[in-house]
Amino acid sequence: MTEFEVSPASLPYKLYTPEQVRTYEPVAAQIAGATLAALMERAGEACFNAIKRRWLNKQRLLILCGRGNNGGDGYVIARLARQHSFGVQLIQVGDASTLTGEAAQARDKWLQSGGQVLPFDEANLEQADIIVDALLGTGLNRPVEAPFDYMIEVINQLGKPVCSVDIPSGLCGNTGKVLGVAVHAEMTVSFVARKQGMYTGRAADYVGDIEFDELGIRQAFQAQIDSHVEQVRYANFKHFLRARQRTYHKGMCGKVYVVGGDLGMPGAIRLAAEACQRAGAAIVTVISRPEHIGPILAHRPELIVAGAQTASPTLRQTIADVAKVIVVGPGMGTDNWGQSMFSMVLETEVPLVIDADGLNILADNVSKRDNWILTPHPGEAARLLGISIEDVELDRFAAAAALQKKYGGIVILKGSGTLVTNGTYMRVCRVGNPGMASGGMGDILSGIIGSLLAQGVPPFEAACLAVCIHGDAADLAAEQGERGMLASDLYPHVRRLVNPSND
Repeated sequence: MTEFEVSPASLPYKLYTPEQVRTYEPVAAQIAGATLAALMERAGEACFNAIKRRWLNKQRLLILCGRGNNGGDGYVIARLARQHSFGVQLIQVGDASTLTGEAAQARDKWLQSGGQVLPFDEANLEQADIIVDALLGTGLNRPVEAPFDYMIEVINQLGKPVCSVDIPSGLCGNTGKVLGVAVHAEMTVSFVARKQGMYTGRAADYVGDIEFDELGIRQAFQAQIDSHVEQVRYANFKHFLRARQRTYHKGMCGKVYVVGGDLGMPGAIRLAAEACQRAGAAIVTVISRPEHIGPILAHRPELIVAGAQTASPTLRQTIADVAKVIVVGPGMGTDNWGQSMFSMVLETEVPLVIDADGLNILADNVSKRDNWILTPHPGEAARLLGISIEDVELDRFAAAAALQKKYGGIVILKGSGTLVTNGTYMRVCRVGNPGMASGGMGDILSGIIGSLLAQGVPPFEAACLAVCIHGDAADLAAEQGERGMLASDLYPHVRRLVNPSND
Protein backbone atom coordinates (compact mmCIF):
# COMPACT_ATOMS: atom_id res chain seq x y z
CA MET A 1 0.00 0.00 0.00
CA THR A 2 1.13 3.51 -0.73
CA GLU A 3 -0.25 6.94 -0.09
CA PHE A 4 0.05 9.79 -2.56
CA GLU A 5 -0.04 13.50 -1.84
CA VAL A 6 2.19 16.33 -2.90
CA SER A 7 3.42 17.39 0.54
CA PRO A 8 6.56 17.02 2.66
CA ALA A 9 7.06 13.41 3.78
CA SER A 10 8.38 14.71 7.11
CA LEU A 11 4.97 16.05 8.13
CA PRO A 12 2.75 13.79 10.27
CA TYR A 13 -0.79 13.42 8.99
CA LYS A 14 -3.74 14.17 11.25
CA LEU A 15 -6.47 11.54 11.22
CA TYR A 16 -10.12 12.26 11.94
CA THR A 17 -13.37 10.42 12.45
CA PRO A 18 -16.03 10.65 9.73
CA GLU A 19 -18.30 12.43 12.23
CA GLN A 20 -15.70 15.17 12.66
CA VAL A 21 -15.44 15.58 8.91
CA ARG A 22 -19.20 15.78 8.41
CA THR A 23 -19.54 18.34 11.20
CA TYR A 24 -16.72 20.67 10.25
CA GLU A 25 -16.48 20.34 6.46
CA PRO A 26 -19.40 22.77 5.82
CA VAL A 27 -17.93 25.29 8.25
CA ALA A 28 -14.49 25.01 6.66
CA ALA A 29 -15.97 25.35 3.17
CA GLN A 30 -17.77 28.53 4.16
CA ILE A 31 -14.61 30.01 5.68
CA ALA A 32 -12.64 29.09 2.55
CA GLY A 33 -15.30 30.67 0.33
CA ALA A 34 -16.39 27.43 -1.30
CA THR A 35 -19.87 25.98 -1.63
CA LEU A 36 -20.54 22.31 -0.92
CA ALA A 37 -21.44 21.90 -4.59
CA ALA A 38 -18.02 23.28 -5.52
CA LEU A 39 -16.39 20.77 -3.14
CA MET A 40 -18.28 17.96 -4.83
CA GLU A 41 -16.96 19.14 -8.20
CA ARG A 42 -13.42 19.23 -6.80
CA ALA A 43 -13.81 15.74 -5.32
CA GLY A 44 -15.04 14.30 -8.59
CA GLU A 45 -12.22 15.99 -10.49
CA ALA A 46 -9.61 14.70 -8.02
CA CYS A 47 -10.93 11.17 -8.40
CA PHE A 48 -11.10 11.35 -12.20
CA ASN A 49 -7.54 12.69 -12.38
CA ALA A 50 -6.34 9.88 -10.10
CA ILE A 51 -8.02 7.31 -12.37
CA LYS A 52 -6.33 8.79 -15.45
CA ARG A 53 -2.91 8.72 -13.73
CA ARG A 54 -3.20 5.15 -12.55
CA TRP A 55 -4.88 3.47 -15.52
CA LEU A 56 -3.44 5.19 -18.57
CA ASN A 57 -4.83 2.83 -21.20
CA LYS A 58 -8.21 2.03 -19.67
CA GLN A 59 -11.11 4.21 -20.75
CA ARG A 60 -14.35 2.36 -20.01
CA LEU A 61 -15.79 3.16 -16.60
CA LEU A 62 -18.59 1.47 -14.69
CA ILE A 63 -19.70 3.89 -11.98
CA LEU A 64 -21.99 2.70 -9.20
CA CYS A 65 -23.69 5.52 -7.30
CA GLY A 66 -25.44 5.43 -3.96
CA ARG A 67 -28.12 7.72 -2.59
CA GLY A 68 -25.96 10.31 -0.81
CA ASN A 69 -23.13 12.67 -1.54
CA ASN A 70 -20.80 9.77 -2.31
CA GLY A 71 -23.12 9.00 -5.22
CA GLY A 72 -23.03 12.68 -6.17
CA ASP A 73 -19.24 12.43 -6.49
CA GLY A 74 -19.85 9.51 -8.84
CA TYR A 75 -22.04 11.65 -11.10
CA VAL A 76 -19.30 14.30 -11.32
CA ILE A 77 -16.72 11.64 -12.22
CA ALA A 78 -19.06 10.27 -14.89
CA ARG A 79 -19.60 13.71 -16.47
CA LEU A 80 -15.89 14.54 -16.53
CA ALA A 81 -15.04 11.12 -17.97
CA ARG A 82 -17.63 11.54 -20.71
CA GLN A 83 -16.25 14.99 -21.54
CA HIS A 84 -12.86 13.35 -22.04
CA SER A 85 -14.31 10.72 -24.39
CA PHE A 86 -14.29 7.88 -21.87
CA GLY A 87 -16.92 5.21 -22.17
CA VAL A 88 -19.20 5.52 -19.14
CA GLN A 89 -21.94 3.35 -17.71
CA LEU A 90 -23.54 4.85 -14.60
CA ILE A 91 -25.68 2.73 -12.33
CA GLN A 92 -27.85 4.36 -9.69
CA VAL A 93 -28.77 2.10 -6.79
CA GLY A 94 -32.29 3.18 -5.92
CA ASP A 95 -34.39 5.84 -7.56
CA ALA A 96 -32.22 8.66 -8.96
CA SER A 97 -35.13 11.08 -8.58
CA THR A 98 -34.90 10.85 -4.79
CA LEU A 99 -31.44 12.42 -4.63
CA THR A 100 -31.32 15.78 -2.89
CA GLY A 101 -28.98 18.73 -2.43
CA GLU A 102 -25.58 18.70 -4.10
CA ALA A 103 -26.02 15.09 -5.24
CA ALA A 104 -29.20 16.06 -7.12
CA GLN A 105 -27.36 18.95 -8.77
CA ALA A 106 -24.58 16.59 -9.89
CA ARG A 107 -27.19 14.16 -11.27
CA ASP A 108 -28.88 16.93 -13.23
CA LYS A 109 -25.59 18.09 -14.77
CA TRP A 110 -24.86 14.51 -15.81
CA LEU A 111 -28.24 14.15 -17.49
CA GLN A 112 -27.95 17.56 -19.14
CA SER A 113 -24.59 16.51 -20.61
CA GLY A 114 -26.31 13.63 -22.36
CA GLY A 115 -25.50 10.95 -19.80
CA GLN A 116 -27.83 8.12 -18.89
CA VAL A 117 -28.73 6.51 -15.58
CA LEU A 118 -28.94 2.75 -15.91
CA PRO A 119 -30.50 0.17 -13.64
CA PHE A 120 -28.10 -2.55 -12.64
CA ASP A 121 -29.60 -5.25 -14.83
CA GLU A 122 -29.15 -3.17 -18.02
CA ALA A 123 -25.44 -2.51 -17.56
CA ASN A 124 -22.84 -4.56 -19.38
CA LEU A 125 -20.49 -5.24 -16.51
CA GLU A 126 -17.96 -7.16 -18.57
CA GLN A 127 -17.33 -4.21 -20.86
CA ALA A 128 -15.90 -2.09 -18.04
CA ASP A 129 -12.16 -1.59 -17.65
CA ILE A 130 -12.50 0.12 -14.28
CA ILE A 131 -15.19 0.12 -11.61
CA VAL A 132 -15.81 3.27 -9.59
CA ASP A 133 -17.33 2.57 -6.18
CA ALA A 134 -19.43 5.58 -5.13
CA LEU A 135 -22.00 3.60 -3.21
CA LEU A 136 -21.93 4.24 0.54
CA GLY A 137 -19.25 6.67 1.69
CA THR A 138 -18.01 7.35 5.21
CA GLY A 139 -21.36 7.67 6.98
CA LEU A 140 -21.98 3.93 7.25
CA ASN A 141 -21.96 2.64 10.83
CA ARG A 142 -24.08 -0.52 10.61
CA PRO A 143 -23.97 -3.73 8.56
CA VAL A 144 -24.45 -3.25 4.84
CA GLU A 145 -28.03 -3.90 3.79
CA ALA A 146 -29.65 -5.00 0.53
CA PRO A 147 -29.22 -4.22 -2.28
CA PHE A 148 -25.82 -2.76 -1.47
CA ASP A 149 -24.44 -6.00 -0.03
CA TYR A 150 -25.21 -7.77 -3.31
CA MET A 151 -23.69 -4.93 -5.35
CA ILE A 152 -20.48 -5.06 -3.32
CA GLU A 153 -20.21 -8.81 -3.78
CA VAL A 154 -20.63 -8.36 -7.54
CA ILE A 155 -17.90 -5.70 -7.61
CA ASN A 156 -15.51 -8.00 -5.79
CA GLN A 157 -16.31 -10.98 -8.00
CA LEU A 158 -15.79 -9.16 -11.29
CA GLY A 159 -12.04 -9.03 -10.81
CA LYS A 160 -11.79 -5.54 -12.35
CA PRO A 161 -9.65 -2.69 -10.98
CA VAL A 162 -11.71 -0.69 -8.49
CA CYS A 163 -11.41 2.94 -7.44
CA SER A 164 -13.37 3.72 -4.28
CA VAL A 165 -14.55 7.27 -3.68
CA ASP A 166 -13.53 8.58 -0.23
CA ILE A 167 -13.67 5.11 1.38
CA PRO A 168 -14.39 1.56 0.18
CA SER A 169 -18.10 0.93 0.63
CA GLY A 170 -18.72 -1.28 3.65
CA LEU A 171 -15.60 -0.22 5.56
CA CYS A 172 -16.09 1.67 8.83
CA GLY A 173 -14.30 5.02 8.71
CA ASN A 174 -14.04 5.12 12.50
CA THR A 175 -12.50 1.74 13.22
CA GLY A 176 -11.47 -0.01 10.02
CA LYS A 177 -13.85 -2.90 10.65
CA VAL A 178 -15.79 -4.48 7.81
CA LEU A 179 -19.51 -3.93 8.19
CA GLY A 180 -20.56 -7.30 6.83
CA VAL A 181 -19.05 -6.95 3.37
CA ALA A 182 -16.77 -4.31 1.83
CA VAL A 183 -15.34 -3.38 -1.55
CA HIS A 184 -11.79 -4.51 -2.25
CA ALA A 185 -10.39 -1.38 -3.89
CA GLU A 186 -7.14 -1.12 -5.79
CA MET A 187 -7.14 2.61 -5.07
CA THR A 188 -9.11 4.87 -2.75
CA VAL A 189 -9.29 8.61 -3.35
CA SER A 190 -10.11 10.33 -0.07
CA PHE A 191 -11.06 13.94 0.57
CA VAL A 192 -10.88 16.83 3.06
CA ALA A 193 -9.38 14.87 5.96
CA ARG A 194 -7.93 11.41 6.40
CA LYS A 195 -10.36 9.03 8.08
CA GLN A 196 -8.69 7.12 10.91
CA GLY A 197 -10.37 3.81 10.15
CA MET A 198 -8.59 3.59 6.80
CA TYR A 199 -5.18 3.22 8.44
CA THR A 200 -5.51 0.27 10.80
CA GLY A 201 -7.08 -3.15 11.25
CA ARG A 202 -8.80 -4.83 8.33
CA ALA A 203 -8.63 -1.66 6.24
CA ALA A 204 -5.32 -2.66 4.69
CA ASP A 205 -7.06 -5.47 2.79
CA TYR A 206 -9.63 -3.07 1.29
CA VAL A 207 -8.31 0.46 0.72
CA GLY A 208 -5.51 -0.36 -1.71
CA ASP A 209 -3.32 2.64 -2.46
CA ILE A 210 -4.66 5.83 -0.94
CA GLU A 211 -4.66 9.14 -2.78
CA PHE A 212 -5.68 12.19 -0.81
CA ASP A 213 -6.94 15.62 -1.80
CA GLU A 214 -7.89 18.22 0.79
CA LEU A 215 -10.06 20.07 -1.80
CA GLY A 216 -8.56 23.42 -0.90
CA ILE A 217 -10.01 23.63 2.63
CA ARG A 218 -7.44 21.83 4.83
CA GLN A 219 -6.27 24.99 6.59
CA ALA A 220 -9.81 26.11 7.32
CA PHE A 221 -10.81 22.60 8.41
CA GLN A 222 -7.90 22.11 10.80
CA ALA A 223 -8.51 25.56 12.28
CA GLN A 224 -11.92 24.34 13.42
CA ILE A 225 -10.87 21.09 15.09
CA ASP A 226 -7.65 19.46 16.21
CA SER A 227 -6.99 15.75 16.37
CA HIS A 228 -4.76 13.83 18.75
CA VAL A 229 -4.63 10.94 16.25
CA GLU A 230 -1.84 11.12 13.67
CA GLN A 231 -0.32 8.85 11.08
CA VAL A 232 3.45 8.91 11.59
CA ARG A 233 6.47 7.75 9.63
CA TYR A 234 10.15 7.21 10.20
CA ALA A 235 10.88 10.67 8.78
CA ASN A 236 8.91 12.28 11.61
CA PHE A 237 11.32 10.95 14.25
CA LYS A 238 14.69 10.32 12.65
CA HIS A 239 15.99 13.64 14.03
CA PHE A 240 16.37 11.78 17.34
CA LEU A 241 19.08 9.70 15.67
CA ARG A 242 21.73 12.39 15.51
CA ALA A 243 25.25 11.46 14.52
CA ARG A 244 27.39 10.66 17.55
CA GLN A 245 30.19 12.92 18.63
CA ARG A 246 33.70 11.64 18.00
CA THR A 247 34.32 11.33 21.75
CA TYR A 248 31.46 8.91 22.38
CA HIS A 249 32.29 5.73 24.26
CA LYS A 250 30.25 2.68 25.23
CA GLY A 251 29.39 4.06 28.64
CA MET A 252 27.42 6.82 26.96
CA CYS A 253 25.33 4.68 24.64
CA GLY A 254 22.98 2.91 26.98
CA LYS A 255 22.95 -0.19 29.17
CA VAL A 256 20.07 -2.56 28.66
CA TYR A 257 19.16 -5.74 30.54
CA VAL A 258 17.09 -8.26 28.61
CA VAL A 259 15.34 -10.79 30.85
CA GLY A 260 13.73 -13.98 29.57
CA GLY A 261 14.40 -17.28 27.86
CA ASP A 262 13.17 -20.13 30.01
CA LEU A 263 14.40 -23.65 29.26
CA GLY A 264 14.31 -24.41 25.55
CA MET A 265 13.53 -20.82 24.54
CA PRO A 266 16.85 -18.98 24.17
CA GLY A 267 16.09 -17.82 20.64
CA ALA A 268 13.58 -15.12 21.57
CA ILE A 269 15.81 -13.49 24.16
CA ARG A 270 18.80 -13.61 21.87
CA LEU A 271 16.82 -11.95 19.04
CA ALA A 272 15.69 -9.15 21.35
CA ALA A 273 19.19 -8.66 22.76
CA GLU A 274 20.84 -8.48 19.36
CA ALA A 275 18.16 -6.06 18.16
CA CYS A 276 19.16 -3.87 21.11
CA GLN A 277 22.73 -3.90 19.88
CA ARG A 278 21.87 -3.37 16.22
CA ALA A 279 19.76 -0.36 17.18
CA GLY A 280 22.71 1.20 18.97
CA ALA A 281 22.75 0.18 22.63
CA ALA A 282 26.37 -0.35 23.70
CA ILE A 283 26.12 -2.79 26.60
CA VAL A 284 23.40 -5.42 26.52
CA THR A 285 23.17 -8.03 29.26
CA VAL A 286 20.98 -11.11 28.96
CA ILE A 287 19.54 -12.75 32.06
CA SER A 288 18.40 -16.24 31.15
CA ARG A 289 18.65 -19.85 32.24
CA PRO A 290 22.25 -20.98 32.87
CA GLU A 291 21.84 -23.64 30.19
CA HIS A 292 21.52 -20.89 27.57
CA ILE A 293 24.78 -19.07 28.21
CA GLY A 294 26.79 -21.16 25.77
CA PRO A 295 24.31 -21.20 22.88
CA ILE A 296 23.68 -17.46 23.06
CA LEU A 297 27.36 -16.53 23.28
CA ALA A 298 28.26 -18.93 20.48
CA HIS A 299 26.12 -16.92 18.08
CA ARG A 300 26.58 -13.43 19.50
CA PRO A 301 29.76 -13.10 21.60
CA GLU A 302 29.31 -9.33 21.97
CA LEU A 303 26.49 -9.92 24.45
CA ILE A 304 26.97 -10.31 28.19
CA VAL A 305 25.03 -13.37 29.32
CA ALA A 306 24.33 -14.27 32.94
CA GLY A 307 22.56 -17.41 34.09
CA ALA A 308 19.98 -17.36 36.85
CA GLN A 309 18.26 -20.41 38.29
CA THR A 310 15.95 -18.14 40.26
CA ALA A 311 15.45 -14.50 41.12
CA SER A 312 17.45 -13.20 44.04
CA PRO A 313 17.79 -9.91 45.93
CA THR A 314 21.40 -9.64 44.77
CA LEU A 315 20.46 -10.02 41.12
CA ARG A 316 17.61 -7.58 41.49
CA GLN A 317 19.88 -4.98 43.08
CA THR A 318 22.53 -5.45 40.39
CA ILE A 319 19.99 -4.86 37.65
CA ALA A 320 18.52 -1.87 39.46
CA ASP A 321 21.95 -0.30 39.89
CA VAL A 322 23.22 -0.86 36.35
CA ALA A 323 20.34 -0.97 33.89
CA LYS A 324 19.00 2.11 32.22
CA VAL A 325 16.21 0.04 30.66
CA ILE A 326 14.94 -3.52 31.14
CA VAL A 327 13.33 -5.51 28.34
CA VAL A 328 11.38 -8.36 29.89
CA GLY A 329 9.30 -11.21 28.52
CA PRO A 330 10.75 -12.73 25.32
CA GLY A 331 10.77 -16.53 25.69
CA MET A 332 10.24 -16.17 29.43
CA GLY A 333 7.37 -18.58 29.82
CA THR A 334 4.74 -18.32 32.54
CA ASP A 335 5.98 -21.07 34.86
CA ASN A 336 7.67 -20.49 38.21
CA TRP A 337 10.93 -19.26 36.69
CA GLY A 338 9.23 -16.71 34.48
CA GLN A 339 6.92 -15.59 37.28
CA SER A 340 9.83 -15.03 39.64
CA MET A 341 11.88 -13.13 37.06
CA PHE A 342 8.95 -10.90 36.21
CA SER A 343 8.24 -10.15 39.86
CA MET A 344 11.90 -9.33 40.43
CA VAL A 345 11.96 -6.86 37.55
CA LEU A 346 8.78 -5.18 38.74
CA GLU A 347 10.41 -4.53 42.12
CA THR A 348 12.89 -2.19 40.46
CA GLU A 349 12.06 1.36 39.38
CA VAL A 350 13.90 0.98 36.09
CA PRO A 351 11.89 1.80 32.91
CA LEU A 352 10.53 -1.39 31.37
CA VAL A 353 9.64 -2.73 27.95
CA ILE A 354 7.25 -5.64 28.43
CA ASP A 355 6.60 -8.13 25.65
CA ALA A 356 5.42 -11.70 25.07
CA ASP A 357 5.07 -13.79 28.23
CA GLY A 358 5.70 -10.71 30.36
CA LEU A 359 2.35 -9.45 29.09
CA ASN A 360 0.66 -12.79 29.80
CA ILE A 361 1.91 -12.70 33.37
CA LEU A 362 0.79 -9.09 33.70
CA ALA A 363 -2.70 -10.05 32.54
CA ASP A 364 -2.99 -12.34 35.57
CA ASN A 365 -1.38 -9.87 37.95
CA VAL A 366 -2.78 -6.49 36.92
CA SER A 367 -0.74 -3.47 37.94
CA LYS A 368 -0.24 0.04 36.64
CA ARG A 369 2.79 2.26 36.29
CA ASP A 370 3.92 5.18 34.19
CA ASN A 371 7.43 4.14 33.19
CA TRP A 372 6.79 1.09 31.05
CA ILE A 373 6.00 0.37 27.43
CA LEU A 374 3.67 -2.54 26.71
CA THR A 375 3.83 -4.20 23.28
CA PRO A 376 0.84 -6.55 22.88
CA HIS A 377 -0.34 -8.16 19.69
CA PRO A 378 -4.15 -8.56 19.47
CA GLY A 379 -4.14 -11.92 21.29
CA GLU A 380 -2.14 -10.51 24.21
CA ALA A 381 -4.28 -7.37 24.20
CA ALA A 382 -7.39 -9.53 24.48
CA ARG A 383 -5.96 -11.31 27.54
CA LEU A 384 -4.90 -8.03 29.12
CA LEU A 385 -8.40 -6.61 28.70
CA GLY A 386 -10.36 -9.80 29.35
CA ILE A 387 -12.15 -9.63 26.00
CA SER A 388 -11.99 -11.55 22.72
CA ILE A 389 -9.48 -10.99 19.93
CA GLU A 390 -12.42 -10.16 17.69
CA ASP A 391 -13.46 -7.39 20.08
CA VAL A 392 -9.94 -5.95 19.97
CA GLU A 393 -9.87 -5.96 16.19
CA LEU A 394 -13.37 -4.51 15.82
CA ASP A 395 -12.12 -1.24 17.33
CA ARG A 396 -8.36 -1.09 17.72
CA PHE A 397 -8.44 2.57 18.75
CA ALA A 398 -10.75 1.81 21.66
CA ALA A 399 -8.70 -1.27 22.65
CA ALA A 400 -5.43 0.67 22.71
CA ALA A 401 -7.01 3.43 24.77
CA ALA A 402 -8.51 0.90 27.21
CA LEU A 403 -5.14 -0.83 27.65
CA GLN A 404 -3.42 2.45 28.45
CA LYS A 405 -6.14 3.46 30.90
CA LYS A 406 -5.94 0.11 32.71
CA TYR A 407 -2.17 -0.37 32.79
CA GLY A 408 -0.69 3.11 32.34
CA GLY A 409 2.51 3.99 30.55
CA ILE A 410 2.69 3.67 26.79
CA VAL A 411 0.88 0.99 24.82
CA ILE A 412 1.85 -0.31 21.39
CA LEU A 413 -0.99 -2.33 19.89
CA LYS A 414 0.73 -4.30 17.15
CA GLY A 415 -0.82 -5.45 13.91
CA SER A 416 -1.73 -3.93 10.59
CA GLY A 417 -1.70 -0.21 11.30
CA THR A 418 0.12 -0.41 14.64
CA LEU A 419 -1.19 2.02 17.26
CA VAL A 420 0.91 3.81 19.88
CA THR A 421 -0.75 5.75 22.69
CA ASN A 422 0.24 7.45 25.93
CA GLY A 423 -3.34 8.18 26.94
CA THR A 424 -3.39 11.64 25.37
CA TYR A 425 -2.03 11.10 21.88
CA MET A 426 -2.59 8.24 19.46
CA ARG A 427 -0.14 7.53 16.67
CA VAL A 428 -0.75 5.19 13.73
CA CYS A 429 2.15 3.55 11.88
CA ARG A 430 1.14 2.05 8.54
CA VAL A 431 4.34 0.24 7.54
CA GLY A 432 5.30 -3.41 7.47
CA ASN A 433 4.03 -6.35 5.46
CA PRO A 434 2.63 -9.89 5.78
CA GLY A 435 6.15 -11.33 5.82
CA MET A 436 6.29 -10.18 9.44
CA ALA A 437 3.90 -12.99 10.35
CA SER A 438 6.76 -15.15 11.54
CA GLY A 439 8.29 -16.02 14.89
CA GLY A 440 10.59 -13.51 16.57
CA MET A 441 9.36 -10.30 14.95
CA GLY A 442 7.98 -8.99 18.24
CA ASP A 443 11.28 -9.75 19.97
CA ILE A 444 13.07 -7.55 17.44
CA LEU A 445 10.67 -4.68 18.16
CA SER A 446 11.06 -4.93 21.93
CA GLY A 447 14.84 -4.85 21.53
CA ILE A 448 14.72 -1.76 19.33
CA ILE A 449 12.49 0.04 21.83
CA GLY A 450 14.79 -0.78 24.72
CA SER A 451 17.80 0.40 22.76
CA LEU A 452 16.28 3.76 21.82
CA LEU A 453 15.17 4.38 25.42
CA ALA A 454 18.66 3.59 26.69
CA GLN A 455 20.11 6.07 24.20
CA GLY A 456 17.95 8.86 25.57
CA VAL A 457 15.05 9.06 23.15
CA PRO A 458 11.93 10.15 25.11
CA PRO A 459 9.59 7.20 25.79
CA PHE A 460 6.63 8.09 23.56
CA GLU A 461 8.89 9.10 20.69
CA ALA A 462 11.04 6.01 21.24
CA ALA A 463 7.97 3.79 20.94
CA CYS A 464 6.84 5.51 17.73
CA LEU A 465 10.31 5.56 16.20
CA ALA A 466 10.91 1.90 17.05
CA VAL A 467 7.65 0.85 15.39
CA CYS A 468 8.58 2.82 12.26
CA ILE A 469 12.12 1.38 12.14
CA HIS A 470 10.76 -2.12 12.67
CA GLY A 471 8.18 -1.82 9.89
CA ASP A 472 10.50 -0.07 7.46
CA ALA A 473 13.22 -2.65 8.07
CA ALA A 474 10.72 -5.40 7.31
CA ASP A 475 9.66 -3.66 4.11
CA LEU A 476 13.29 -3.43 3.03
CA ALA A 477 13.86 -7.09 3.87
CA ALA A 478 10.73 -8.02 1.92
CA GLU A 479 12.26 -6.72 -1.29
CA GLN A 480 13.62 -10.29 -1.59
CA GLY A 481 10.17 -11.72 -0.92
CA GLU A 482 7.73 -11.68 1.98
CA ARG A 483 7.28 -15.44 2.23
CA GLY A 484 10.21 -16.99 4.08
CA MET A 485 11.39 -13.76 5.68
CA LEU A 486 12.97 -14.30 9.11
CA ALA A 487 13.09 -11.92 12.04
CA SER A 488 16.88 -11.85 11.90
CA ASP A 489 16.68 -10.65 8.27
CA LEU A 490 15.76 -7.24 9.70
CA TYR A 491 19.08 -6.66 11.47
CA PRO A 492 21.07 -5.06 8.61
CA HIS A 493 18.16 -2.78 7.78
CA VAL A 494 17.68 -1.78 11.42
CA ARG A 495 21.34 -0.81 11.54
CA ARG A 496 20.97 1.28 8.41
CA LEU A 497 17.84 3.04 9.68
CA VAL A 498 19.37 4.03 13.02
CA ASN A 499 22.16 5.74 11.07
CA PRO A 500 20.23 8.15 8.84
CA SER A 501 23.28 10.36 8.36
CA ASN A 502 24.80 7.51 6.34
CA ASP A 503 22.01 7.59 3.75
